[in-house]
Amino acid sequence: MYAAKGTQAYAQIGVESAVMSASQQQLVTMLFDGVLSALVRARLFMQDNNQQGKGVSLSKA
Repeated sequence: MYAAKGTQAYAQIGVESAVMSASQQQLVTMLFDGVLSALVRARLFMQDNNQQGKGVSLSKA
């Protein structure tokens, strides 16, 4: 349980560091990568008939 929180904290720091040092083009690329990732997750949730997961993923996209 605590290891997962620690891992999430390090992942968040990694994302924040990448954003702070990114160029404008890299920021746009990061945003599009996030959108594509959320859409893939939404499609998987739709295939599993998971309406809640689909809604969360689509709202992130």
